[in-house]
Amino acid sequence: MTNMADNYSALDPWTNFPDSAWMAEAFAPGGDALTHTLQVSLSSSPTALRRQIHVAPAPDGRLSKPKRRSRAAATQPLTTYIIADPDNFREMVQRITGLQGIEFAEAAPREPAALQQICLPTLDTSAPFLAPGWAGGSVGPASLRPAVTKFPTPDLGRSLLVKDYLLADSCIPYTSLLGGILLCKMAYHFTQLISSCYFKGYNSLTKIQQIDWNNRGMSSIHAIFITMMSFYLVCFSDLFSDSSINLPVTYRSSYLSTFGLGVSVGYFVTDLAMIIWAYPSLGGMEYVFHHMLSATAVAYTMLSGEGQFYTYLVLISEITTPGINLRWFLDTAGMKSSKAYLVNGVMVFFAWMVARILLFIYLFFHVYLHFDQVMQMHIFGYLLIIVVPSALAFMNMMWFGKILRGLRKTLNKAK
Repeated sequence: MTNMADNYSALDPWTNFPDSAWMAEAFAPGGDALTHTLQVSLSSSPTALRRQIHVAPAPDGRLSKPKRRSRAAATQPLTTYIIADPDNFREMVQRITGLQGIEFAEAAPREPAALQQICLPTLDTSAPFLAPGWAGGSVGPASLRPAVTKFPTPDLGRSLLVKDYLLADSCIPYTSLLGGILLCKMAYHFTQLISSCYFKGYNSLTKIQQIDWNNRGMSSIHAIFITMMSFYLVCFSDLFSDSSINLPVTYRSSYLSTFGLGVSVGYFVTDLAMIIWAYPSLGGMEYVFHHMLSATAVAYTMLSGEGQFYTYLVLISEITTPGINLRWFLDTAGMKSSKAYLVNGVMVFFAWMVARILLFIYLFFHVYLHFDQVMQMHIFGYLLIIVVPSALAFMNMMWFGKILRGLRKTLNKAK
């Protein structure tokens, strides 16, 4: 029986697979099940099976008569051999064992262990350089052909630089922050160029007045940009809609919203640096506190993605900045007694009341309605949602009182 199992394994390698473990067990020495089956098949088809008895020659070369087997040996099963060709051996075994119609998977050639893992050396983390098929063929254990590296063209290299670095998920906050600082510098020099060419009184201003003039032009451009961005994301986009996304409003963010906050952080950092550099000509301690608080809150929201809806609600209040700056321009240009100055005062009053008083009331009411979602935020973000709008609301009320007193004086003079 042992010889039979060895010959069987040599003829067909598919017995090495786990699915054919029952066959290896059936052909193991002492397999009573196969012996019984073979005996039955021997009696049913004597032409296919034959019992062979080995007769060993005597030491002197003469054939000796076989010895009579003992009673104990007679009870042991006899060794039976199958006469079959390698071509129909599997069919013969299936017919003898009674398992017909079973298909066995062919063995796949095993690859050398050294070729099972192929790693391409790279100096960056660009995904296209590691993607299968980039080197002109499949990379990995399925292919043994050497890969030919195709280097990206200049246009593709620039697109990869923008996609994988400048606009990557982890780089958008820093890219937008640097972009905001660059845009502020461009807006500062643009205001300086336009003012020196089209306003005759600009060149007669003092050095610090020109700096303040250019700084206010820069802040007005930022205010227009961030107000449009805030209105779009809060009022027209589905990002913060209650029925669009099954996600707490405190955790909703997008590439566009993160980019807009980064530009705003760049402005606050630039303006704060200018205020500190020219302190107190460009603003007192209240401006320093306002910019530091705003920059901290907006930067945390940008980096963490938490509370962006409430941040953009607060940034809508920047809509009043161009009116405040225009009022300063008119005053510096000697037009304080003009009708434009009066109209500007009335517009600033109503804009401030809507954007910095009523809007903050709505913000606090929205926080109250979604307080369970606010509590899910990180403790630092939770404190920013509560503390920063409260502090800004207090400062807005204080400045609103000054605007109201100035409007009264202007109206009394107009009478």
